[in-house]
Amino acid sequence: MVSCDYNKQDLIKAFRCAGVQEGDILYCHVAMTKIGKPKEQMEGKTRFDVIYDALTEVLGGEGTIITPTYTYSFCKGEIYDPAESASCVGFFGENLRKLPGARRSMDPIFSSAGVGPRVDGLFRDLPNESFGKDCLFDRMEKAGAKLCNIGVDLFFTTANHFVQAMFGVPYRFPKLFSGHSRVDGKLIEQSWIYYVRSLDDYSLPRFDQMQPEAVKIGICKIVPVGRGNIVSISLKDMYELYTSRLRKDPWDCSSGPPPSVLKNMETEKSGENMYELVKRLFPICRSITGDGVRETLRIIQEQVPIQIHEVPTGTKAFDWTVPNEWNISDAHVSDTAGKKIIDFKKTNLCVVGYSTPVDKVVTLAELQEHLHSLPDQPDAIPYVTSYYTERWGFCLSHNDREQLKSEYYNVFIDSELKNGSLTFGELFVPGESEKEVFLSTYVCHPSMANNELSGPAVATFLAKWILEKKRRFTYRIIFIPETIGSITYLSRNLEAMKKNVIAGFNISCVGDNNAYSYIPTRTGNTYADKVALNVLSFRHPDFIKYSFLSRGSDDRQYNSPGVDLPVCSVLRTKYGAYPEYHTSLDNLEYISPQGLGGAYDVLRECLNLIEENGKYKTNCLGEPQLGKRGLYPTISTKGSGKEVKSMMNLIAHADGENDLIDISNLLGIPPWELYPIIDKLLKVDLLSRVD
Repeated sequence: MVSCDYNKQDLIKAFRCAGVQEGDILYCHVAMTKIGKPKEQMEGKTRFDVIYDALTEVLGGEGTIITPTYTYSFCKGEIYDPAESASCVGFFGENLRKLPGARRSMDPIFSSAGVGPRVDGLFRDLPNESFGKDCLFDRMEKAGAKLCNIGVDLFFTTANHFVQAMFGVPYRFPKLFSGHSRVDGKLIEQSWIYYVRSLDDYSLPRFDQMQPEAVKIGICKIVPVGRGNIVSISLKDMYELYTSRLRKDPWDCSSGPPPSVLKNMETEKSGENMYELVKRLFPICRSITGDGVRETLRIIQEQVPIQIHEVPTGTKAFDWTVPNEWNISDAHVSDTAGKKIIDFKKTNLCVVGYSTPVDKVVTLAELQEHLHSLPDQPDAIPYVTSYYTERWGFCLSHNDREQLKSEYYNVFIDSELKNGSLTFGELFVPGESEKEVFLSTYVCHPSMANNELSGPAVATFLAKWILEKKRRFTYRIIFIPETIGSITYLSRNLEAMKKNVIAGFNISCVGDNNAYSYIPTRTGNTYADKVALNVLSFRHPDFIKYSFLSRGSDDRQYNSPGVDLPVCSVLRTKYGAYPEYHTSLDNLEYISPQGLGGAYDVLRECLNLIEENGKYKTNCLGEPQLGKRGLYPTISTKGSGKEVKSMMNLIAHADGENDLIDISNLLGIPPWELYPIIDKLLKVDLLSRVD
């Protein structure tokens, strides 16, 4: 005699225990075989009949049953016919859609079939989007529907994709599918939006943690019946639970991104945040001294705890002297009708930096002696300064200059040169060692984006990253005026820096999307050079390597004879090598979040390599036996020997003389791919660090 697992009355009792009530709207995922065989099957009833009859008895005449009848027709290039297309997701839906009075939705990908008085209202005029606003899953939740899975766990629930769409998870995106459907015998064209997932392993769904939490907090009921369970939860409760989990982690209920994807996401987010910082700083009028520098540093101070220092006018700094402080509040050139031809309020590049105050009427000929423009770039306003010789002047586009008429002009500059101070910002971050890594950028240029707001933005976010990580080394990070700032800083700190700085990077012009550039130290063979060349060679092998003779930023000062600090430059397009340089065309459109993020990623990798680098020596003679240490695969598969080969090659060069960068260069393997191998070898005591 064939044994049976349940009967109709068992189901009725289980549904009621699960919270199903008369008049409910139920969305049911059903795996009939998972709960076993019903007793009534021996009397000629099918499993479908038994489950359906039990549901309708509990729900009564006002209840509604809806179930998936997905076909994925458009995705497979097939015609969707709601009357004829077979369901791909089980016999329960296939049987229900054929019942007299049943109705099927027009979704050609995720169709559902339903019976009951609420079906027409839920299915009528659905938008052409499976998981968008006002889709079936949205309407059911608003109507108070419950999810009632029979033989299926909570995490096998298509409604989850509606929550993902509303939240905007990072691994799914809307995709438009087009094809044909057959309605009442007529073929119609149809387009439908499906919220598809990225075809990566890390976007695979993993909803298995949802059900235990839902049960724990009391919003989900699990009732055993036959060989399986009935799982019940209101769609409202399920949506709220999943949304709360996504707020904590957008990757919740997915396999999750690999470290490389997480790193790219972090870089992308940092790029966007850096760009927002540049946008905020862009309007400020900066120079080598003055309130614009102070305002800039105070904004950076909101991001990282820099100390702001003032060095008085007249202070000696090697062969230089800190100049008078310069501030400006307004400037313009206006014609005899009072129309402003040049206006500081519109662009602070229009005034020559450090211009002395002036308020007088001049002829066009006299005005021309104080104007600066670029005939070969007629639309650009040039950036011009006169820090150490007193004069006044204006800058404008050459096109505007050629429009000037032969008449009188009023020139007005409300500026002040006075005894004040030079201002700079400094962040000193202690590490396990007193040995230092040095980062320098400058904050003295007015409204230009790449040169130089990209450098301060990237340096700020590198500082945020440094503050959050465990550090072997101490970090000295400065935000200074170019040239006079670095000379002044060196005059106050050179002795300590020569003693402690092991590597440094001058950060300038790091915001555009072009190729990376590298300017070496004067000798070209310092530790900073070694690190930068290794990272750039693996990350961006098309980088441009310049001669030290191409220097032009504060790398000049750090490599001066007698100073000789190991400071090189890693840039995007080098200063002076792009036509927008030192003009109004170096604006917010020239840089991008991607450009900033990429430079941040490269410089962060340089700093990470300094932290991870070291010399290693093997702890045994001859080739070590990896198998007994669990480091050799017990089964050979395609690719299984790659890590072993890299491990053996690393061991072969771990002689106590080569550091990790040397080994990386010898093997042709990026150092970040060797980090986990070294960790494994250190844990089993096959390697020792000798530096």
